[in-house]
Amino acid sequence: MGGRNRAKQPAGMVRNTHLEPRLAINPEAHQAILDNVAQIDPRAKKVKPDDLVDRRYLDDMEKSGFFDKLWAEKR
Repeated sequence: MGGRNRAKQPAGMVRNTHLEPRLAINPEAHQAILDNVAQIDPRAKKVKPDDLVDRRYLDDMEKSGFFDKLWAEKR
């Protein structure tokens, strides 16, 4: 199932290999963005990457086994 035929498949039928199985949030990526913004707006230097994301819901989904169940069906 490759090439042009993928576009004709229902969304649930196409396997997306680009998703992170655990929806990991990369603080280094946020820091890179903050560093870039800080060149224009010095206030960005005071922002910490961890202050940008509320992981509460992701942590709850992880603890409940949601991701294990979700990805087990996709394998």
